[in-house]
Amino acid sequence: MANVAPQFETSESLGSTAHYNGTVGTTAVSVPAVAGNAIADVMISNLDSNANSKKLLVSFDGGTNFTTLSAGASLPWTVRGGITQIKVKGSVASVAYEILMNLQP
Repeated sequence: MANVAPQFETSESLGSTAHYNGTVGTTAVSVPAVAGNAIADVMISNLDSNANSKKLLVSFDGGTNFTTLSAGASLPWTVRGGITQIKVKGSVASVAYEILMNLQP
């Protein structure tokens, strides 16, 4: 399965909130903030339900370091320091995820 950059949810952003749903393979893809705004808070979830299966890897530094989320796990984070991009990749092909972001004005 080819890695496809996630698309902004077609319903539209709600003020300063962005919502992404996607599926990612083993190559990292960027999830940009809307209009380049810095991210204030983020909630990232691995939507896979098999606890011994697919892991979601998340990077806040352009893909140098990744944090691993096990299946079904979520990561809430209040961002400090002007992050404008998140990268995600899967431990295997086709890992489903959801990202909710509050953006700085």
